[in-house]
Amino acid sequence: LHHNAKLGKGTIQSISYMANINPALEGIVTPYYFFNRNDPKENLFESIRTDEFSELPSRFKAFYVFDDYQLAEKALGEWFSNNNKEIEECLLLPNCKTHRADTGWLNCKENQWEEYAQKYWDGKMSESPFPEILVEGSIYFPRWEEFNLIWQ
Repeated sequence: LHHNAKLGKGTIQSISYMANINPALEGIVTPYYFFNRNDPKENLFESIRTDEFSELPSRFKAFYVFDDYQLAEKALGEWFSNNNKEIEECLLLPNCKTHRADTGWLNCKENQWEEYAQKYWDGKMSESPFPEILVEGSIYFPRWEEFNLIWQ
């Protein structure tokens, strides 16, 4: 992320956005897709999005951001505790396609997948919401010039 933001002078585009403006890039994928492409639950969620919510960004090709610093810290601690990830402030540039969804709906049993996918894509919040924002488009990092790169 830091490397790509440096190359873009603070701006990076989602994979889905790049594929939309250049169909030759349709086959490019995110690391999230690479590691989850065979997950039956993720594929069902994506199928429901494609069939019923096609105007929303795909979980497979979007950026994931948070609109609250505490939520970003929670995600870092729960999902990426073994990774070397940092929280960075970003701004969504005009014309981004976004969807705010509760990640709580992803924690379900197989017999709930379809029902919970509907709630996820409808943007409904659970009793203990943990919302993420999927972004298709361009993101700007105001502190991009301060990013430290190991290979500099």
